[in-house]
Amino acid sequence: MVQRFRRRRRDRKASLLGALTLAIWATVGVAAASQLSVNSTDVSEFFDSPCSTSTLSVRVSPAGFGASRSAVSISSFPAACYGSTVQVGVSNSAGTLLASGSATCSAATCTVSIGTYNAPSVTDSHVLVDTWGIPSTWDTTCRYIIFFWYCA
Repeated sequence: MVQRFRRRRRDRKASLLGALTLAIWATVGVAAASQLSVNSTDVSEFFDSPCSTSTLSVRVSPAGFGASRSAVSISSFPAACYGSTVQVGVSNSAGTLLASGSATCSAATCTVSIGTYNAPSVTDSHVLVDTWGIPSTWDTTCRYIIFFWYCA
């Protein structure tokens, strides 16, 4: 009987000690958080923007006879964007992506290899420079001349 009494007493002490420890930690945690100060001068702002917002001219590459192509060229590529990763896609009038690819451009004329596409079917181009959407136009005209397509 004495052992059972001692065991209960020891269990009560352990429970009381656990509850007391939990209460102290909760109070210290809340009190510490309430002592934090926030100063607006400590908060920094970060703004990022595209290297250019000029409309890029995307053309078939190379110009010449034949409808099937596997590259495009971007003329007047902005110097501020040199060294950037450029992703280009071409689509038809239904908005279906026909081909896409990427390259690192470091010159005013940038050629990007993309999958094989039918140049006369292309009506629009899409350009991303370092994940920023840059306005672009598909600046290619294709004509059917005596059994052959000529695109320039």
